[in-house]
Amino acid sequence: MRSALYISPAASDDLENAFGYMDHALLQPSAAEDLLENFLDKASALLANPEGSLLPRDNFLRSRGIRLLPLGEYLIFYLVSEADRTIHIIRFLRNRRDWAAILQ
Repeated sequence: MRSALYISPAASDDLENAFGYMDHALLQPSAAEDLLENFLDKASALLANPEGSLLPRDNFLRSRGIRLLPLGEYLIFYLVSEADRTIHIIRFLRNRRDWAAILQ
């Protein structure tokens, strides 16, 4: 089992923006709360099985070891650091965005 989970400032901002959009723009606070709860569940599950998700098809991202975990219409992008046994969630992006360009 991994010892730590780190959520980058960019991923935190991504999550906050998605939550805010659902809560305020769409007026769906329960959907926003579900999104946050599901994100936390998926992030915690990574501690038990970090290699159990997908590698992106994009060669640039794959070469850097960036993995992705689907969450509804969103993707959780993360790295696994063997050196310090930490999972680094780097971004939380909607699956329809040009995430390959954002992550490069």
